Amino acid sequence: MINHKRTERIYREEGLSLRKRKRKKIAAQTRFVTPPPLGPDEKWSMDFVNDSIVTGRRFRALAVVDDYSRERPAIEVDTSLGGIRMVNVLERLRETRGLPGVITIDNEPEFAGKALDEWAYRNGVKLNFIRPGKGQRQHDQVGSRTPERPSSPFHRWT
Repeated sequence: MINHKRTERIYREEGLSLRKRKRKKIAAQTRFVTPPPLGPDEKWSMDFVNDSIVTGRRFRALAVVDDYSRERPAIEVDTSLGGIRMVNVLERLRETRGLPGVITIDNEPEFAGKALDEWAYRNGVKLNFIRPGKGQRQHDQVGSRTPERPSSPFHRWT
């Protein structure tokens, strides 16, 4: 076993680069797989969409989607959307249509922050974080309710 300081000194002298260990991030809550929703407002998904206008200025849109009906109860657009702003959007939705039991989100900093975590705890909403690198999981679950394609070759899709 060699002292790590000595190893770093030898690598530096030889002009080599030493790989650094990446720290494993641990979620605040345990992750669970939710069954598909059986009715509206049972499960929502939230994600950010980024784009830019003609002048090059970037903006973000927070899209909230009902996984059962695929309805968008809220789309919030601005140049910066932090955790507190996201909580304000969810509070407006709580007043107008109620809250779901589960919200599926990815691991962006706004979703993993204290503001959303405290809000979810206060309102009894479970946050279902998708696994890192598995972004299609969220959309696969929503897409599983698509209607079957008719077997007739003469059917026109409009």
